[in-house]
Amino acid sequence: MLVVECKNVGHEASLGLPFHTLLKMSRTSRRPLQGRYRAAFTAFGFPVSVRPGFPLFIGLLAFLYPFPLGIWIALAVAVFTFIHELGHALTARWIGCRAEIALDFMVAYAAYHPPRQLKWHERALIAISGPALQALTAFVFLLGMGVQPFSRSSIGSSNAAIAVWWAGLALGAINLVPVLPLDGGAVVASLLDAVTGGRGRHFMVRISIVVTAAVTGILLAAGNASFLPILVFLLFMQIQMLRAEKVIRTLSVDPSGDPQQDSLIADMLLEDGQHEHALSFARHAYTLCPATTTAVVAARACARLNNFSDAGQWLLAAEASSLNSTALGTLLEQSPEFHALRTSPGFVALCERINAHPTY
Repeated sequence: MLVVECKNVGHEASLGLPFHTLLKMSRTSRRPLQGRYRAAFTAFGFPVSVRPGFPLFIGLLAFLYPFPLGIWIALAVAVFTFIHELGHALTARWIGCRAEIALDFMVAYAAYHPPRQLKWHERALIAISGPALQALTAFVFLLGMGVQPFSRSSIGSSNAAIAVWWAGLALGAINLVPVLPLDGGAVVASLLDAVTGGRGRHFMVRISIVVTAAVTGILLAAGNASFLPILVFLLFMQIQMLRAEKVIRTLSVDPSGDPQQDSLIADMLLEDGQHEHALSFARHAYTLCPATTTAVVAARACARLNNFSDAGQWLLAAEASSLNSTALGTLLEQSPEFHALRTSPGFVALCERINAHPTY
């Protein structure tokens, strides 16, 4: 059983044999989940989307193990996957981010939307909080059941104890292995950011590929294929992350003049933490085609750089070039970077003008 989390990458996820990974830089991790999937319910103030694949995956787990162990494993994975994502979401909200949770087949996400550029220790704290809450909750559950969490005989005393130990403690520990896209790798990448000027993820992706490939080769040479599916999956994810970096570099050479494409690229740069590059790209793109979406990305970049005066000027530019004030209002509402501007007279006046003359 394996559960892996994938978060954009500023996103969390879980895969069908348990790990949990926070992809802080994924293409969807920091994007709103509602609008693509309606929230099934709200827990602790977080919208939670349950996609059709999640109950399918949980049902599949129930059949992979003999009855009644399979039922306990399925229930434990469902509960601890949610608890893991909740840990990420709670910490992200404590830091000041908006967060959402989605559950899908073999994957779960905790997407968070930072109002500013997060510091390395804040990103590390968000990454480690998922497996920490997962393991702590499992530890408390086991003690409440009268089970000694570090005694093999005690753990094997019941199917429930086995399921809680595996889905809670074991998977939480596995998720702390220091390779991406696992949470342990995200923690190390954040630490490297402090000494590499924000290039921790760049180096960690490459280190993870080397380490995972080396371990895979050693196990194959030893004739041990027990962890091969997990390692192959991790290697695939790492290569995808490396390719994503190259795509961003390739796309961000020069704006094309296409506002949809240019604003998307600027947004990708912004979510990748390249705030100054995103601002420069958006500024150049706006000179080629003064589009509202590009101006909003430029304003978000200024806000993340704590340059709220320029952010306000870019918002005025967005208003001036807007053909749909309702769409502009939605962009302003969904962008957490503007939280610090919500009470400023200029921002309030802008929102009032938009609300007074909506267009559809």
